[in-house]
Amino acid sequence: MTYELGELRQRYVRAMREDVIAQFDTDRERQASAQYAVVRWNDIFARDLARIPSRLEAFHRNAQPSDVWELLADLHNVDAVARGEACGPSRSS
Repeated sequence: MTYELGELRQRYVRAMREDVIAQFDTDRERQASAQYAVVRWNDIFARDLARIPSRLEAFHRNAQPSDVWELLADLHNVDAVARGEACGPSRSS
């Protein structure tokens, strides 16, 4: 996630640099190119920013050691048995 946030920060900085060029450069071609780049970088920034919550959720779900997942499966099985539902075999039994 540190890498992702660093990349996001860099995209924001690039958009800001292009915005300065778009507003203050004396060459019309560079201004037009920079205006296009601002839109593009802002789109990329918004897309990547929108991905962070789901990536963070996936990271925290998948970062658990296997014994934690086994414990969660065992707890689910105990709950299912208590409710009278069928459940698969536990690895620890």
